[in-house]
Amino acid sequence: MSGLRRKAACPLSGRQTALADVPDAAARSRKGSDFENAWVQRQAVSLRSRLIIPVPMQQQITYCKSWFRARKQPTEIWPEEYARSAHRNKKLYSVVVGPIDRPFCFLEINKGFVGVGFLDRLAREYLYYAFREIKAGTLFLSMTTYREYGGDTDKVDNGTTYRFQESGTVEIDKQSFNPITNQNSRSFYDVANNYDIWPEFGDYDHIIKIERS
Repeated sequence: MSGLRRKAACPLSGRQTALADVPDAAARSRKGSDFENAWVQRQAVSLRSRLIIPVPMQQQITYCKSWFRARKQPTEIWPEEYARSAHRNKKLYSVVVGPIDRPFCFLEINKGFVGVGFLDRLAREYLYYAFREIKAGTLFLSMTTYREYGGDTDKVDNGTTYRFQESGTVEIDKQSFNPITNQNSRSFYDVANNYDIWPEFGDYDHIIKIERS
């Protein structure tokens, strides 16, 4: 699996088009304009600077009950057969990808849901993808959240959440905490690459891609 490519947007790779620029369904079916807001460009730079942990070529996988975000460690490490049973029955379990002391990401897998938390060099979750199962075996990336932290602290400075609809509508919530501000907007986004398949047990490469193009 390759590492981060040159650009990231939304934080997915691709173009974003304002709803005001897409007045009808026929227009929305086209590729859209070359519009790409300045925040997305800044986020791409931030992603490149923060992703100092490369995507593992030969992944070390640890199965567990969950990932404890506050303590930055897995809870109740499971043998493979426990996780396999949970996967088969679509019960909640987690997967840590990479060394336990410096993981690349973790997955949360449950009935109808797959979540992926990408971790920086301090094991802080800076990017989260939430997939929902829209039909048997088919996933749709319905939400992403991107966070920036204050220096090497665990205090979140700002964050942006994207909520995607299959129609292409995306609602964007931007929050800053110093000072406290909140901005809400709506755009149109080509969601063709938001679709994925339910992962086979032990095969998560396609789910843990940062750029989905």
